Amino acid sequence: MPNQEPNELPRELTKNLDKNLCVCYDVSKQDVIDTIKQGAKTLEEVSNKTYACQGSGCCVRQVERLIELLHPSENTENCHLDNALDNISK
Repeated sequence: MPNQEPNELPRELTKNLDKNLCVCYDVSKQDVIDTIKQGAKTLEEVSNKTYACQGSGCCVRQVERLIELLHPSENTENCHLDNALDNISK
């Protein structure tokens, strides 16, 4: 994998930035990316600022994936915490 800046998206995800990610509320992929880059780290934060994911929910996974890609360290920490909790409950 080529070196990337921490908040840089993989090339595949930079396609169609002007297209709607959320068709219910007419929210572009670029708007979601900008909101995440401005500090939104959860689906709820992105949704509150852009209205994405408040309709049918068909864009939820796409928004979650963008958050994962733009804030990888927070998600890695959460995965470790989830794995630790799973191990405790076994």
